[in-house]
Amino acid sequence: MFLLGFGIGPLFLAPLSETFGRRPIYVACFIIFTLTQIPCALAKTIHMLIGFRFLSGLFGSASIANGGGTISDMYDALERTGVVGWYILGPLTGPSAPPPVTLM
Repeated sequence: MFLLGFGIGPLFLAPLSETFGRRPIYVACFIIFTLTQIPCALAKTIHMLIGFRFLSGLFGSASIANGGGTISDMYDALERTGVVGWYILGPLTGPSAPPPVTLM
C-alpha cells in the first residue's frame, strides 16, 4: 500500500507544487508524512495500518514529485546533468544496497 500511495502521490503533488510553490508542498507533505508514522506504529487493526501506510506513501512521494523541478531551479543546464545523476542514485540503489551493507 505504501508503494501504491508513493505512485499515486506525484499525480497530485506535482501540479500542486506548480500552483502553490515547491516549499509549501515539501513542508506540508513532510509534516503529514511524519505524523502518519505514529498511527502506523499504534495501529490496532490491519485495516488501520494499511490505510495509514497508503497515506504515508502518498505524502512521502513529495520528494519524488518535486525533485526534478527543485534541481532545475537550483542548477544551470551544465551542472544539472551531474546533479540529476546523484539524485537518481538514491532511489535506484536504496532497495538493493542495504542487504550487502548489512553483511559487512
